[in-house]
Amino acid sequence: MKRYLFIVNPNAGRGKGQKIIPILKDYLHRHSIPHEVWETSARSEAVVLTQDGIKAGFDVLVAVGGDGTIHEVANGIIRSNESRPLGAIRVGSGNDFLRYFKFPTDLEQAMAILLQGREITIDAGKVGNHYFVNAIGVGFDAEVGYEMLKIQWLAGTAVYVYAVFKRLLKFRTPYVKVVADDFTFEGPITLVTVGNGTSSGGGFMLTPQAKMDDGWFDVCLVKAVPRWKVMTILLRVLTGSHIHHPDVIMTRAKKVVIDSAQDELLAHLEGEFADLDSHHIEVNLIRSCLRVIVP
Repeated sequence: MKRYLFIVNPNAGRGKGQKIIPILKDYLHRHSIPHEVWETSARSEAVVLTQDGIKAGFDVLVAVGGDGTIHEVANGIIRSNESRPLGAIRVGSGNDFLRYFKFPTDLEQAMAILLQGREITIDAGKVGNHYFVNAIGVGFDAEVGYEMLKIQWLAGTAVYVYAVFKRLLKFRTPYVKVVADDFTFEGPITLVTVGNGTSSGGGFMLTPQAKMDDGWFDVCLVKAVPRWKVMTILLRVLTGSHIHHPDVIMTRAKKVVIDSAQDELLAHLEGEFADLDSHHIEVNLIRSCLRVIVP
């Protein structure tokens, strides 16, 4: 019988992670599922715990949290060079990765998927020594993500919206050169998002046509626009209709390079902020590198 390691972020979903632990343990014991439950206590710890779990012989690594927890567990699996499936239980605030696969919020339904669901293999992106499964954002998208980390009294899309308004007053458009395979753009931008999945920030559909297993990134570039126009574009991002806006460029690529000689670039990986080069960001697609248990 498979052994499951559940890696829980107790702070996910504004404390929902902590509350789900006794409920999860009760379910696992009632159904006699071989398991252990490990809790994280610091950022990036789930990467190490995942690698320790693989060394300990666990068959399935389950991220219990949001996009940040999934990001770390996925990094632990890919970096280990061992083939183990990623499972997930939806607890966090954003949940863009789990929205993509239509994971339920109900624990019993999520466990049924984990035990009986199908397994697929997806692509991932690599930036430096870091991997991502959903998206990397540069510019205003990253600025908003950084602001979101400070907001503890809201959840879900409301956090993103509040952070947008707050950051918009301070944001200065960086001058960049973007090369995405054969496509090149040079000039000031509002944001560039390289998507393996469809959404960021809890449902903002920046790359609405992306597929995680098709061997391509979808790239969304928003040119520098006035602040009022940023808001009109973001409203359209909620439905994905921004892709037809004249100040939005959509393309597809397997490699994306973003350079800025004069401006420092802030980038986020699924809402997480890694130690990346602030003037040169190179994003490469890693084909079919992660097994995932999905509905």
